[in-house]
Amino acid sequence: MKWTFLLLIFFTSSWAFSQAPVAETPKKFDVNRLLDADPDKQLAAALQFNAELRLAENKMREAQNELKRVKLAVASKLQAVRQERDKARETIGQADEKLQNAALPAAEKKAAEESRNKAVAIETVKNAELTQILGVAPLMPADAPASPYYVEKRHQSVPVAHPREQLPKDLVAQLDKDFAAKLTFDESFEMPLALGLAELQKKAGTKILIQTKLQSDQGDDALKIHFKIPKSEAPVSLGALFLLIEDQTEIEIYVRDYGLVIVPHDNNLPGTLLPLRDYLKKN
Repeated sequence: MKWTFLLLIFFTSSWAFSQAPVAETPKKFDVNRLLDADPDKQLAAALQFNAELRLAENKMREAQNELKRVKLAVASKLQAVRQERDKARETIGQADEKLQNAALPAAEKKAAEESRNKAVAIETVKNAELTQILGVAPLMPADAPASPYYVEKRHQSVPVAHPREQLPKDLVAQLDKDFAAKLTFDESFEMPLALGLAELQKKAGTKILIQTKLQSDQGDDALKIHFKIPKSEAPVSLGALFLLIEDQTEIEIYVRDYGLVIVPHDNNLPGTLLPLRDYLKKN
């Protein structure tokens, strides 16, 4: 009786371990019966167990997770840029209130003007960033990644300039006029790149659309790179000032069909780009 009991346990255990687990595979079906099953049952089995469908579902879940991550990142960036833009506008409003006071001391008036000018430059930069975040910037077409006018640089898509003869005629006329604008400096002028370019355009009365592609892991390099223009009694053209800034910093300026693009210095950039230096030589 004892041996019979042990043999029963052994054979029962062996049989149990030899059985395929009840899982999400078609092994629980009788394959022959499934092959001869009606179309509805076969379709149900295929939709449940097909390997390609499972792979596609996994990819879809990964894509959904990536979409959620990007949405959160965009929302966070939008909030941050709006706050910086609104803070700049608040500073402009405060400065305007001070400047309306006719009895304001000269030193405080100068400080308010400087504060306002910096805030206006920041507002300009942040509005440009907002147009990109909102997807309404004219700088980056929807087909940018596949466009022949883009090159990959530092893991970013950098716009490539059209040759001068392919630039819109009205843009060339406007750029020629703007670059010819003359400026004088009673004292040296030193500012971060992004703010300084906006301030120079304000002084020159120009509105050249400028796209900076200087973002790095440490943040926006356009706000970290500084340039300095020495005191100058003789008028200097805006185009010459831009070349001076290029010489002082590790940047390169190129002409695009919307205006200018500024990228980090790189000797390996393709020759199809139109450097600002070459553009000005052809004027």
